[in-house]
Amino acid sequence: MGINTGSLVQARIEVNIFALIIIPVILIGIFFIIRYFLKLSDAYHKSEKYSEKKKNSPTTKKEISDIAKTARLTKEEKDILAEICIKHPLPNISYMIKNTQDLEPFYRECFSLYESSKNEISKTNLFSLRSKIQKTFRKTPQIKNSRAIPEGAALIYTPSKGVHLALRLTESQKDEFLISIPKNLKNSPDAPESLSVIELVYVSKDYSAWLLSSRVVRYQEGKENSDTDIMVCTHTDKIEALRKRESDREDLMTTCSFSSVTIETKANENNSVIEYKQSEKTHTGILADISTGGCRIITKLPIKADQYIHIDGKFNRRENDSATGLIIRTTKTKNQDYILHIRFIKISAETVNRINAMICRFDTAENVSS
Repeated sequence: MGINTGSLVQARIEVNIFALIIIPVILIGIFFIIRYFLKLSDAYHKSEKYSEKKKNSPTTKKEISDIAKTARLTKEEKDILAEICIKHPLPNISYMIKNTQDLEPFYRECFSLYESSKNEISKTNLFSLRSKIQKTFRKTPQIKNSRAIPEGAALIYTPSKGVHLALRLTESQKDEFLISIPKNLKNSPDAPESLSVIELVYVSKDYSAWLLSSRVVRYQEGKENSDTDIMVCTHTDKIEALRKRESDREDLMTTCSFSSVTIETKANENNSVIEYKQSEKTHTGILADISTGGCRIITKLPIKADQYIHIDGKFNRRENDSATGLIIRTTKTKNQDYILHIRFIKISAETVNRINAMICRFDTAENVSS
């Protein structure tokens, strides 16, 4: 039997012990309840339902700051994004940015303004902003077989190392797809044999790429008076996404000139200055393709790698530009040509902007102010 003395001191002690037990339990319970509702709120604000609800609301400074933080934008890049959002104004950029292609018209408009004022620094920041937004928010579609490739898509066939042929998917049927090829390809050494398995690279409009293996079924004559024939291939589910290049590349196949370069290092007070001395002797080649990071040149000269080279040509198919680069690899083709794979080491910001404008199609007549 318990002993109850009826003492006021004992009653006070029992109440204090009860309080010491129950109060922490209540506080812990309140903490978990608050935490639960905060999680619900956070999940809701990140949900598609909330995004749909907010998609037509004006873009806020916080939304711009959140995107800038996620994409690691510089202050200048963030300012351009804010300028785009405020000027129009764009509805809920957090929702709109889920389809990066929706921002292209606004990038083009900015480029047109910067082109009119010849503001190369802003152009550079604009292209950098576009690149970061695409890399951060662009969703690459899942392609499980070649039937998902749209008609008119670009397909790249590589018959030998360093040689890339740009072809076009003209028709997709139930079991086969038809590829348009140049007339001279069918009877050339580069043509794949019937029933052979070839690899093709599909490049989408946003420059994502997939490698697919397909079997060549047969060749067909093209339409009358056409300069193309048809290569018929079987549909395939052997397809895989390729890692995207750091810089998008554009096929050119235009004439260029190039010359060798020697490097001289000269002391200039407390530091040294590198000078690239261009040889007076020039050679002619074909500028096969170009990106902001480098290019490929086709030549008959067996030039070895690890040499510096100066290139002159129409890098954007219009203006004459130049750059200095390093030959990182040389490949020989079946036609006894040599392909020089070049990485740019000295190129002006203005030239880089022109290349970017061409690749992004910002320099077309309707996009550039006169």
